[in-house]
Amino acid sequence: MQPTHKRALPRPSRIPAAEKAAEGGPLRRARLADQLVEQLGQAIVDDVPIPSLSSEAALALQHGVSRTVVREAVQRLIACGMVRQRPKIGITVAPRTEWQYDHPELIGWLARSPRKSEFLHHLTDLRMVLEPAIAERAAERATAEHRAAIDRADALLRESTRALDIELFLRADAAWHEAVTEACRNPVMIDTMRRKRDAIALSRSTTVRGVEIERIRRRFLKVPSARRDELAQTAYSMHHAVTLAIRQGKGPEARRAMAELIGGVDTALFEILGS
Repeated sequence: MQPTHKRALPRPSRIPAAEKAAEGGPLRRARLADQLVEQLGQAIVDDVPIPSLSSEAALALQHGVSRTVVREAVQRLIACGMVRQRPKIGITVAPRTEWQYDHPELIGWLARSPRKSEFLHHLTDLRMVLEPAIAERAAERATAEHRAAIDRADALLRESTRALDIELFLRADAAWHEAVTEACRNPVMIDTMRRKRDAIALSRSTTVRGVEIERIRRRFLKVPSARRDELAQTAYSMHHAVTLAIRQGKGPEARRAMAELIGGVDTALFEILGS
């Protein structure tokens, strides 16, 4: 059985003296800041204690870099909403409710974190609230141009599932959801979904690429190709039901069909990542 205690942040090796001498240059400083923010950001997401986090001086001493490098890394973490810096208090980790979940660096750390499953389920909760409402409004408000864009993406989805082409499906699915969102003609909803684009891409990639995860691969390799075809057709059919409802201007049906589709995403996440 694996130990349940939290792992401590490993003590990094200090940079060579020659590198420290060159640290004042902007390129070297940027590289060091990239390395430091990557280590600190991943540790915070993973709930790994960082004893030196409280002050820039302590971080600089532990990591063998200048205060300038530390300051740049901390500012990037602040931009992600992950830490606070206050006079007389120093640097502290902010509550997860304050994190900026549309920030690409944070999405990357979450993708590599043991908490990835938790994050993706929370994201699906958000999608379950927003996307059925978006689909309903799209059915009610879409112009002929919007419906044509949805139909084009739908056709690409059909092509990708017939060919069992994962890369094409990922592109088609992104285009389809974007077309449906644009069709709702609500700029606030459109902006909200755009800000979550990277996070949703992570969710999409996780569900579609589930067969590539080792512990799932062993099971799915036993599935005959006919069964894989059936699963692909089911995925397309769920999208197409939304397309049809929007094309016919049936708002409540579009809402129900989208809710079933997003519910299927969450089911896939549970199968792939667990609860």
